[in-house]
Order: sequence, then C-alpha cells, then structure tokens
Amino acid sequence: MKLRRHQAEASAVTERVITGEVNRIYISVTPGGGKSAIPGIIAEKLMGHVIDRILWVVPRNSLRDQGEADFPDWSQYRIRAAGNEVDPCRGTAGYVTTYQAIVADPERHRLTMGDGKRWAIILDEFHHVLDGGEWYQAIDPLMQSAALTVLMSGTLARGDGQRIAWVPYDA
Repeated sequence: MKLRRHQAEASAVTERVITGEVNRIYISVTPGGGKSAIPGIIAEKLMGHVIDRILWVVPRNSLRDQGEADFPDWSQYRIRAAGNEVDPCRGTAGYVTTYQAIVADPERHRLTMGDGKRWAIILDEFHHVLDGGEWYQAIDPLMQSAALTVLMSGTLARGDGQRIAWVPYDA
C-alpha cells in the first residue's frame, strides 16, 4: 500500500514538473533508502520533456565513482564520473561530479551547462552546503540556469548549527 502511495505521489510530482508548475524538488531519503536511484528515475521520467542533461553533485570522490557505476541498469541513459574536463558528458546524458570540483573551477561547469541544453542539477547530501559559503557561491549560479533542481538529503540539520543553503527557513 505504501509503495502505491509513493508511486502515485511521484507521478503527481512528475506531471507538475512537466507542466512547468514545479522546478525545484526537495527529497528526504535516509541512508539505504535508494537515493542513488533518483537520478535514473529523473532521467527516465523527464529526459526529453523538460531536461536534456543531468549534473549530479556529490560530496566525495567515492560517491562520484559510485554514481557512475551504480546508475540504474534499467535506465536507457548513462552518466559518467567527471571532474573539470572540457566535455564531462562525453556522449552520455550527463555527469556526476563533486562539490569540490565545482568550487575549484565553477566557470568550467557554467560553460558546460551553457551548451543550450536543458539541465537538471541534482545536489546529493546538500546539507553539507553552508548558506552563503564557498560551495553555495559556486553552485547557486548553476542552479539558477537549471531547468530543474533536485535537492536530496537524509537530514536537514548541520552539526555546526549553521543554515543549510536553499532551505526556506522561517525568520
């Protein structure tokens, strides 16, 4: 019963994205909850409708490599692990990189996303991004140009008590 409810909710959100009503999605997924499947689901449901490419941003190189390797087998699309090379997609539907790579060369990623394609930017574990911090300053301009932004986390709290970027806090 729960699965059917989640599938119905996902279908409703998909329709709202396709119609342009929604262009930012917050997803709460606890560890082991299948977060790595979400970029594949987004590709399958939205590629060609509202997006043409995916930029998936993760906090560590191990997760970047895992993102490429574990991109769902059932998806007709592929993405690749990349850093700051000129053509990070190399014939695939997108790429997975780290927050650190974007901070090291934000202009490279801005140019990549300026290719005339409609991009989805998926921020994995975005609770690591401090509101107004260095990662925020490098990534926020990319988000502004994206057709769709997906923010995923298992927590909406930082250990240091600081504000998480893109979370709409009440005063």
